[in-house]
Amino acid sequence: MTFKNVFEKERLKMVYEKYNRQIFNIAFHISGSHEEAEDIVQNVFIKFAQKLDVVKDDPKYWLIRVATNLCFDKKRAVKRILGFRRILENFHRKDSISEEQKLELSSEVKGILMLLNEKEKKIIVLKYMEDFSYEEISELLSIPVGSLKSIASRAISRLRKGNLI
Repeated sequence: MTFKNVFEKERLKMVYEKYNRQIFNIAFHISGSHEEAEDIVQNVFIKFAQKLDVVKDDPKYWLIRVATNLCFDKKRAVKRILGFRRILENFHRKDSISEEQKLELSSEVKGILMLLNEKEKKIIVLKYMEDFSYEEISELLSIPVGSLKSIASRAISRLRKGNLI
């Protein structure tokens, strides 16, 4: 990130020093996770650095709004994938379930995957069944990370609307 002048860099530093603890506390209370709160703080100040020329005056409320939005976006994303993960976790616990349950889960997962188009299926399988990161999937499929997340999100939303996960 490059700054237009020394004043922008100094402003970012001053705002960070003044508000980073408060943003951390808000993120921690919402997320309940020290690591997640640290990630949120980092992302909030990255966004702030990108918007230095837009956010004028005291950015306190802008920072808080961005932090809370990021926290709740994360919570929504976690809820979205929990249903699908539950199915997959049961599928992967092959040694603790009977053969009949394995076949039932296998057909449930296959049935869900059949409802997805090829691109969605590849992304979902790589992300949730093979535990690839979005960055790794991006390299494999030559699709930008943002697009991958969007495709996965839409696919999971469609499955949730149909009460399949």
